[in-house]
Amino acid sequence: MDYSGSRTGRGLRDRLLATLRQGQIAWFPALPSLRTYDRRRLNRDGAAAVLVALLTIPQGLAFGLVAGLPPIHGVVAGIAGLLLGSLFTGARHASFGPSITTTVLLASTFVRLDISAGERAEAVAVLLLLSGLVLCLGAIFRFALLSRYVSRSVTTGFIIAAGALVATSQLKHVLGLPVADSGVFATELKLLVANITSTRWESLLVGALTAGAYLVISLRWARLPAAACALCVGTFAAWSLALGGHTVDRIDSFTTALAFREPSRFEADWFGVVASAALATALISHLEVSLIGRSFAARGGERFNAGQHMLGLGLANLGNALVGGMPASASLSASRINWRWRVATPLTGVLAALYCTAGLAALAPFLHHLPRAALAAIAIVLATEVASRHYVRVILRSSRADALVLITTIGAGLLFRLDVALYVGAGLSIVFFLRRVGVPELSEYGFNAEGQLAAVTDTGARTPDISIVHVEGDLFFGAAELFLEQARRVCEDPNLKVIVLRMKNAHHLDATCALAIEELLRFARDHDRHIIVSGAHRGIYRVFRNSGLLEMLGRENFFMDVPSNPTISTRNALKRAQRLLGGAEANIRIYVDPAKGAATPAEA
Repeated sequence: MDYSGSRTGRGLRDRLLATLRQGQIAWFPALPSLRTYDRRRLNRDGAAAVLVALLTIPQGLAFGLVAGLPPIHGVVAGIAGLLLGSLFTGARHASFGPSITTTVLLASTFVRLDISAGERAEAVAVLLLLSGLVLCLGAIFRFALLSRYVSRSVTTGFIIAAGALVATSQLKHVLGLPVADSGVFATELKLLVANITSTRWESLLVGALTAGAYLVISLRWARLPAAACALCVGTFAAWSLALGGHTVDRIDSFTTALAFREPSRFEADWFGVVASAALATALISHLEVSLIGRSFAARGGERFNAGQHMLGLGLANLGNALVGGMPASASLSASRINWRWRVATPLTGVLAALYCTAGLAALAPFLHHLPRAALAAIAIVLATEVASRHYVRVILRSSRADALVLITTIGAGLLFRLDVALYVGAGLSIVFFLRRVGVPELSEYGFNAEGQLAAVTDTGARTPDISIVHVEGDLFFGAAELFLEQARRVCEDPNLKVIVLRMKNAHHLDATCALAIEELLRFARDHDRHIIVSGAHRGIYRVFRNSGLLEMLGRENFFMDVPSNPTISTRNALKRAQRLLGGAEANIRIYVDPAKGAATPAEA
């Protein structure tokens, strides 16, 4: 009998329980707020929740249109995101729901995979199921911390490219052009220019009035629900035009039931088709949640728990998979409302979900009157708000590497698909990271005439018998080759007999670097050199022992670090070197990385 499945289930359960016991994530972290909940907090949370609900409905409708789904999917995603996100993250200000980035990535996926309108509901259900599982497992196994290795430059560049694609893809609805979706900014722009002469002035007028109303309300009356008010203006304009005999395209009809809905069918055929898109969706939504969640948590002086937010995001996506929503992420506009109203507890999201559900049920019979041009205009103005000019300015001025990553990510997003831009930007960011942490530099230090330790400028002036090489930093695969080459150059000195590798501050030694050290040992043996290791901590010892390096080096040439006396291992290594040289007095030259700081005379 095969017990592997049950063992796997028990292992996952044990891992989850261990994560919960260690306090890394918690179930329903928002519920403790109920113990001290009172009327004053209810008033603060309730006022913000009303505004969030009034934003979620028009925003959800617009994002559903952008994704190429029936607009109701966007509103359902907003409700599920608000409810599950607030309950399982415990975040006061961060608000969950569909976002520009996940929406346009979904639209690009539909176009790229050539998924027809009738098949999209089934495809998106499977995509949400997969991305939700990836996020939940990532939270359990602490993969949320990996987001810190994707730079802010990548996220900012991706958001800008996504906003540009939304603007071009929705501009055709504002202009009333019968242009098909392409999922690529450059192609969308080319099609718009080619068909610009077919612009319908009725759609353009409705879109312009909607966008203008949104901007005026946002600037003059910041506390009003600008999206809902602007949508009302656009709808009234379209109704007025209809009275005069001028038609404006409207969205499909709605049903009043929220579970209008049959349970989602997870067709097995879709799993292989949307797997890569689900992974990209999980990655970008987690990055966006981390970006917005950290920002508002820092403003409020709160601790940001990346694993908890990843779990809440994953459960929100799983909920959307069941009720027929869209990918959830963090909504910047809704989060700003929570911050502006200084909400008291995470239960704001629960209240907003209830208000949004009631509002949708009441308005559903009338929503089919909404003009497409008005919703498209709302999507465009929302897309222009997601990119922070402050972030762009800081990134461009900070370093050339950050600026290059930002520009490359934006360029890839404008010329190619958005998922390609995400992978290109993240890959380039990791390359620069590895270059920074994986370039060991060894410089020569010795005692000058005054007895002070200083850099040796004339390397040919001395003939050392013993060299002490301070190995510092991360010795992972990215640094292995460079470390080997620099250490080999040290060994090439014909007068050198013994090399002491002081590894007190060396960390993360991996198999690649272990093999590099093995090659260095062979090189030293072939050239009649001796290698001694000093100051090794337990991690270094474990790798040397398990890989066979310790036996190859010789235990008599390996000296562990003694925390109570940091210099004793180097002293013992020098005594061993003297014995290897026959007890003669030796000249000693010390190599360190100047960026890390020189050794002290006592250590030397």
